[in-house]
Amino acid sequence: MKFFTFIILLFTTTIFAQNNKKYDTFFEKGNGNQSASYEETIAYFKLLAHDFPTIQIKEMGLTDCGEPLHMVVYNPEKEFDFEKIQKNKAVLFINNGIHAGEPDGIDATMQFYRDLAIGKIKAKKHRSCYDSGL
Repeated sequence: MKFFTFIILLFTTTIFAQNNKKYDTFFEKGNGNQSASYEETIAYFKLLAHDFPTIQIKEMGLTDCGEPLHMVVYNPEKEFDFEKIQKNKAVLFINNGIHAGEPDGIDATMQFYRDLAIGKIKAKKHRSCYDSGL
């Protein structure tokens, strides 16, 4: 019986480890000096949005070079209507990739969204000043 328990535990751990590698960023897969291209970045965020209901990606027009401009949203409550969100929550805006040669913010944001989605980082709910009567 102990042998079968060990095999099941090993199998489960192996699957979990493989799934975690699925979400490694290009920076993490490389030797510390690679960053994703525009296409790879969008594909990565689409993967996260597909696999996690707490993430949404949508096109918001065009960039100055004619490529689609994307907005990626993380919300642990899975609500993506900003009219509703802004009534009770603060919204954090992160703007990446506005200058060539500045991929660090993109790499960090990819890791941040991934870590929120897989639960490595916990999003905390805070009461606003209005809720607490301050």
